[in-house]
Amino acid sequence: MPAVRDSSIVKIAVQMNNQTPRLIEFNQKQPLNCIIQELCNHWSIEDAENYALQTDGPQNNYVTEKSRVDIRNGCILQLTLSAAKMTTEILAKINGDVEADRAAALEKLSHLSTDNTFAEEFINKQGLKLVTTLIESGKLQGVSLAHLLASFVELMDHGIVSWIVLEAPFICKVASYVNDVSNQDNGVKQSALSILENVILNSDKYPLVEKEVTIPNLTRHLQSPVAIIRQNGMALINALFIKADELKRKSLAATLSSKQVRHTIESHILQGGAVDSDMAHQLYVQQTLLFNLLEPRMHTKMEPQDQDALNKIKEMRRIAFDTDLENKDSTNKKNSTFNKEYKKLGFKCDINPVLDFTETPPGLLALDCMYYFARNQVDNYMKIVLENSCRPDEHECPFGRTSIELTKLICNILQIGEQPSEQGQTYHPMFFTHDHPFEEFFCICIVLLNKTWKEMRATAEDFVKVMSVVREQIKRALDTQPANMEKFKLQLQALTYSDITQLWQQEQINREEWESHARPVVELKEQILPEIMDLIKQQRLGFLVEGTRFTKQSKGQVGLSLDFEFGCKFTEIRWFEIK
Repeated sequence: MPAVRDSSIVKIAVQMNNQTPRLIEFNQKQPLNCIIQELCNHWSIEDAENYALQTDGPQNNYVTEKSRVDIRNGCILQLTLSAAKMTTEILAKINGDVEADRAAALEKLSHLSTDNTFAEEFINKQGLKLVTTLIESGKLQGVSLAHLLASFVELMDHGIVSWIVLEAPFICKVASYVNDVSNQDNGVKQSALSILENVILNSDKYPLVEKEVTIPNLTRHLQSPVAIIRQNGMALINALFIKADELKRKSLAATLSSKQVRHTIESHILQGGAVDSDMAHQLYVQQTLLFNLLEPRMHTKMEPQDQDALNKIKEMRRIAFDTDLENKDSTNKKNSTFNKEYKKLGFKCDINPVLDFTETPPGLLALDCMYYFARNQVDNYMKIVLENSCRPDEHECPFGRTSIELTKLICNILQIGEQPSEQGQTYHPMFFTHDHPFEEFFCICIVLLNKTWKEMRATAEDFVKVMSVVREQIKRALDTQPANMEKFKLQLQALTYSDITQLWQQEQINREEWESHARPVVELKEQILPEIMDLIKQQRLGFLVEGTRFTKQSKGQVGLSLDFEFGCKFTEIRWFEIK
């Protein structure tokens, strides 16, 4: 009988520079220092206390008593200097006068800083303070500076030291690297952008960073051919947006919506190849932050004394009907005419349209969208209003009411007011191609709504059903990730009411088909099948016991003969035939 294998023993390889690798049995129950001592004895190393085991790979993490459980059969480990000894040597070379040794030490530091064991040792020996001082001094440049900044980022990422401790001179020096548009090393740009983002999000130094860097300088990084620099640049812009007050957010949004910045994002990010998950998250965050600027309007109801809002309503009426009765007819006649025109505009309260905008959401945001549509797409606006004016009352698609509900629907679909999530990646490229993306989106959707209303031959009673169809059309079109507003229009044109109905029916069939083969359903069928078969048997038997009559077909005659019938009845003894 074969011997039982001890699961605590794994077979691994151990390497060391200039030595022949060893295959050993690594006993998880044996202390690490004992295993290291045995390896040092084999390779004639006297100071075993200065050595440790590292994983072999890109990370080169130190093996500790806590992490040793991750070692499996076939792993390759490296016998190397311990974290304490390595820290001492790196610090000595950084402080030394030999430039080549310093450069090599900084490169080594940038690799080792990702390991928590080394980071703790390095920080405890004042290594982070030395790194900070070197960055502030500005003495290093090029690749050495890139390694130094990368080391700082990795050391801080362990959370051992808070970002709050950073002082103004350090932040200003890092900001100068971000603002430098010369041929700076890509590693320097990458790390400098990351440092400033973390300073903003994890300390109270936002005002200092906001003062030192400008959006035009940051947008230059969005044009970089290096993906990680574009991503870090976008992340820093988003961090500035998140920490800004309302006034600065509006100013920042105006800059981001400018033609120049939109063109940069569109040409260098959206059209620059596949967008990875990290950049997708940053685009999602920026889209969410920009749309959330609409939240105050969405939650603000219209007040009767709001002159700006009143003027917008009057202007919509004037554009639609091109009337000017202010100085002509009597007051009563003017009011009567206005009421009729407001009714044609589809307001629920034609006497006082202000009341239509008291519900929040969508509040005044609905009025803003309607006014934008009336001013910027006059032909479509007048077509919708006049078409509905000519329809019978029962088939009228009220522009006012549908616009308000549509705005609420769009706010729900785009999740206006919700804060960005850490995992979110859903963004829509077309929203980065227009300076008023929400309003333009509304204009396309209100035209769609009227088209769908006509296709459905809807009446006022079908209002909820129409909105559900429109919601489905919008969501399905968005799922295709159209690159711009025109492509979004084309997607909507391909999603007619009949198409949506067919898609719903097919999905229902597929869902029922899937559910019928679901394991719980199959098990339930198997469980109740004997009972159902027995029930059918009893029902048929009961039918025979009661007896019944049947029409009988004569031989050679087509069809049934109604001249006579026969019947049968079942008893425990025999059949009876009844004629």
